Amino acid sequence: MGKRLTRSLVSQSLFQAVAAKRPAKGLIYHSDRGSQYCSHEYQSILDRFGLIASMSRKGNCFDNAPMESFWGTLKQELVHHRRYRTRHEAIPDITEYIEIFYNRQRRQARLGFLSPVTYEQRFYTGLLAAWKVWCPLLTSDLRLDKLTANSMHFNIAIDMQDGEERVDAKKLTGVAVTLTDLLDYQDDAVVSRTIIDKKTGTLTLFSFDDGQGLSEHTAPFDAFVYILDGEAEVTISGKSLQLKEGEVVVMPANEPHALRATKRFKMMLVMIRS
Repeated sequence: MGKRLTRSLVSQSLFQAVAAKRPAKGLIYHSDRGSQYCSHEYQSILDRFGLIASMSRKGNCFDNAPMESFWGTLKQELVHHRRYRTRHEAIPDITEYIEIFYNRQRRQARLGFLSPVTYEQRFYTGLLAAWKVWCPLLTSDLRLDKLTANSMHFNIAIDMQDGEERVDAKKLTGVAVTLTDLLDYQDDAVVSRTIIDKKTGTLTLFSFDDGQGLSEHTAPFDAFVYILDGEAEVTISGKSLQLKEGEVVVMPANEPHALRATKRFKMMLVMIRS
């Protein structure tokens, strides 16, 4: 998020997107006809990664309708309900909305009432199922959890079972695992992996890169936070706590709290619903 829409800003955004998703050559990258996207600097980056530039037709705003719809949703559900004093204050709040709520929790009618992350996971699950049928080089015991996050763009582990995805909780039952190995860090991002999601409660792993965090908010349930790695600042009702590896804290229901990475960290969050 910058003060102005410059070539440097859009170029940096493109680098971050490529680093996070690692797309194959030939990906179509769509934008409007802004001078930033027409610049030699930006076009050279597209060429370097083998991406195909796509731009709106002149005077036709409908080509950008999906992105404009997202901006409208972001404003209606978040920005118009806030009064940010500084850009620094807005960045973590908007990042949390996009990375945690919109991508992983908010269900989309056009995606069959799935979240974008779940829809993507099911797409690659079906793709892998097709590969296993048509490619004899793939053995029958190939599992998605054996693939790297970068190769398949997954943030939570899923198994193949009749083409459906499921939370990988059963694989953890009765075996010893190292929680920090179940989740990787990602540059300039917050990554989550849900292990258990039931009516009675949830168990989720998070990783926060340096400086990343979740802005102040409340939750209707008590939350148990255990720091697995690194250091974090946890603020509860205005009181700041510095937590390091091995330390825990309970964030009471309906009390405002926030988290920030003083040093990149991983945590386990247990939410007790009943």
